[in-house]
Amino acid sequence: MSPLLFEQLFLLPETPRIPPLLGESFAQDFGKWIHEHRPEVIVFIQDRLYDQVTAGGFQSPRDAAASAVKVASADQRLAGMRFHHEETCRIAIELLHDEIRLGQKGIPHFPRDILVPSLWLAGETLPPWNGAN
Repeated sequence: MSPLLFEQLFLLPETPRIPPLLGESFAQDFGKWIHEHRPEVIVFIQDRLYDQVTAGGFQSPRDAAASAVKVASADQRLAGMRFHHEETCRIAIELLHDEIRLGQKGIPHFPRDILVPSLWLAGETLPPWNGAN
């Protein structure tokens, strides 16, 4: 379970709460769900889910503002986070190569954390931000 879903299911107050839309029939149920609950903002876990609902007629920000936790496509219309998977993989391979070359085995005594920063994509699916809270 993702932290986002966990928060929505267990940490937010009971009302007013819009239930998350889950399941195999996500794209088919989306129209009914958005009509019934009228959310202001929708957070998609992946951009491919956004692609599915736009194919069905959903338009953002007209129908609701939209963002994705993970934007993988080159199309930068959807706002959200772009993770640098290629760079993360390259660094992981370098780290593994170094450990093999140095004869290191097992769990290291002093593990290293490597951070590859994500990039926020403003996209066109959120309304303009005016800087006010």
